[in-house]
Amino acid sequence: MPTIRAAGELRALVIFHDQGMGFASRFLKPGFRHCAVAVDDGDYWVGFDGVDGRPDLRVIADADFDLAGHHEAQGHHAVEVRISRRPLGAGPGLNTCVGAIKRILGIKAPWLQTPHQLHRHLVRNLP
Repeated sequence: MPTIRAAGELRALVIFHDQGMGFASRFLKPGFRHCAVAVDDGDYWVGFDGVDGRPDLRVIADADFDLAGHHEAQGHHAVEVRISRRPLGAGPGLNTCVGAIKRILGIKAPWLQTPHQLHRHLVRNLP
């Protein structure tokens, strides 16, 4: 059974790419048409991807795998963030890839609606 770090934080990796399937994806900034998140639970990277509006949750790789390097080698953008283990509640949001990731990360920013806006927010607010 995976062990979660007791430090109160988890490492997460938010991945941005062009493989969005939604109707609006053609109107979004190239390179930022879809996003997904992977959380390091201490033993594994557990990924969440809102593919076609359906949640896809799966173990991706061992925690020591360079997931950021893997995605960047494919031309994707990857941002590593820390998330609190305590419930933060992100409030109401749209059922989009961005909305799901904001809930997972506990981001309370209703104006963030596109993957590019989320990327800019994460990069600007890195510790």
